[in-house]
Amino acid sequence: MIRNDIRLSFITDSNKTMTLTVPRANTALTDAQVVTAMNGIIGSNVVITSAGEPHTRKGAELVSTENTVFDLSA
Repeated sequence: MIRNDIRLSFITDSNKTMTLTVPRANTALTDAQVVTAMNGIIGSNVVITSAGEPHTRKGAELVSTENTVFDLSA
């Protein structure tokens, strides 16, 4: 089973890095759609962390993780 998450990184108003992970993300998203979503997060003033509020986009990546389950009945 492959799990695809999108990791969004921001610079906060405290000049620290803040990362949000979106689980089970749509792998067909375009760069423009990710930029739009990140701008929406910045502009919403809804996300506030101990690192501060997101101020600037730093980066975004699609992280794919594959898990293999072992058969332990043998």
